[in-house]
Amino acid sequence: MSTPEQYRPKTLLVTGAAGFIMSHVVDEALRRYPQCRVIVLDVMDYCATTKNLEAAIATGRCHLVRGDVCNMDLVMHVLETELPDTIIHGAAASHVDLSFKNSLRFTRSNVLGTHVMLEAMRKHNHERGAHGHDVRRFIYIGTDEVYGSVDEQCHERSLKQPTNPYSASKAAASSICNAYMRSYGMPIIETRGNNTIGPRQYPEKLIPKFVTLIMQGKAVPIHGEGDQKRSLIDVEDCARAILTVLERGVIHEVYNIEAGMEMTVTGITEKLLSVMGVPQEAWSAHVTYVRDRDFNDKRYFIDGSKLRALGFKARVGLDESLRRIVDWYRVHTNYWPNSERALVAHPELTDHMC
Repeated sequence: MSTPEQYRPKTLLVTGAAGFIMSHVVDEALRRYPQCRVIVLDVMDYCATTKNLEAAIATGRCHLVRGDVCNMDLVMHVLETELPDTIIHGAAASHVDLSFKNSLRFTRSNVLGTHVMLEAMRKHNHERGAHGHDVRRFIYIGTDEVYGSVDEQCHERSLKQPTNPYSASKAAASSICNAYMRSYGMPIIETRGNNTIGPRQYPEKLIPKFVTLIMQGKAVPIHGEGDQKRSLIDVEDCARAILTVLERGVIHEVYNIEAGMEMTVTGITEKLLSVMGVPQEAWSAHVTYVRDRDFNDKRYFIDGSKLRALGFKARVGLDESLRRIVDWYRVHTNYWPNSERALVAHPELTDHMC
């Protein structure tokens, strides 16, 4: 079943948009769709902040609902009062390190949360569809990590082989999406993207963590040998990719999102040190190699040709993206006031993260 050539949302519900990626999706949506109204549903976890939404809320076309996607009564209330025609479900617990320490929390957020969103949409469409208030697009934001650690390039029909609690929870949520497509005909499209980098990201992930530590004059902790390969995409490109899928994607299909920027963790670190102006002879003083994760995937490698066929092309190269990130964190040194505990090699889930 094909979508219209250029689908345009009128009322867009975005979950998790006080966080990193989805806040950029909201900004891009407000820019692209001048007549569109945006509702953000976010539980305001440790890695979310209203500062990420200040520009969006200032437009007068976006407002924030604080609440949990696992709360069926709340989600139903939002659907019934706001009547969105489109949902982008990006709310998720996403830090792999933390998933090893508290896997049940990831199952609740990622599996139950997605199931609640899908079931609420099913009920809402059954009750409201006859009146023209049904949800016409549901974009589930997945991850390339569901394919597991691979050597061969994965396409959208490749086997899902998750290796850690985070990716397993995302694969499980993906399977529930597939069931709702097949059982109920729900209008779902899934994306599976590379590691996304850019401004406004909580500094638990590699690049913002390393930028913060280097600015503080501290050594960055590289897990294991640092030979793990990671594919990266700038957050502006990621947001454009998600909205390209929304506009032109085919319902019941999956789209990989990649930008062709692959490097080892050590290579990323060296490039970052260079961008930050650290002399090469001083690099070793800024790096320490630490115990690896309990299990660390060696490579995520996906084929994004299906998305490129819709007209998407990444615009931001790695050097430019890293420069933007460094410039932003140098200016916004107090953006994340409770981030010190996230800057260690193996962070724990602490009270301020609950």
